[in-house]
Amino acid sequence: KAPSFFPDGSAALKIRFPDGVGEEERLRFLEILKQETGLGLQFLEPGEAGEARQRVLEDGRMELNAAYKRVREALGEAGLTVLRCGKKDEPDEYIEVGLLAPWFLEGHEELVQQLEKETGYPVRASGANMQALEKRARELLPPAWQVLKPFQWFGREARLALARVPQPAEEQAVSQRLWEALGVRIKI
Repeated sequence: KAPSFFPDGSAALKIRFPDGVGEEERLRFLEILKQETGLGLQFLEPGEAGEARQRVLEDGRMELNAAYKRVREALGEAGLTVLRCGKKDEPDEYIEVGLLAPWFLEGHEELVQQLEKETGYPVRASGANMQALEKRARELLPPAWQVLKPFQWFGREARLALARVPQPAEEQAVSQRLWEALGVRIKI
């Protein structure tokens, strides 16, 4: 971790050495660090950091930052990009996950239930991030389409104003690609 600086002017650096580093090497490193930087050193024993990450609170829930990390990891492994994670309190406590759109959790109900059991928090998706969703959708559109205005969103449908009207087959293919990638349809 980064060094910690305290009001009394002292500083400390927590470090975990790889397996096999002997006590003599640790002490030599401590002396050199103290001489060159003035920092004190605290050694972390193997396993300390991992145990802290999995800490469970008295009420049986996972520590909040550990819960965020676990949610991000699990959803990432499922192919979802988590833009943000945060705790919400209304009506009850839950972890709100920011994805491009809430419908990205569709088909992942078992994973969400597993995460809720594991972390002790309900997991809910926030509303759609329309700017990020439009940016990603524009990346999937053919450059020749030349979108003239920002998308107009109506639920999971985006209405586009284009410089030229594409052929119906091309429109259908692009619409299908957007549906598969983002869960949205287009209308020109």
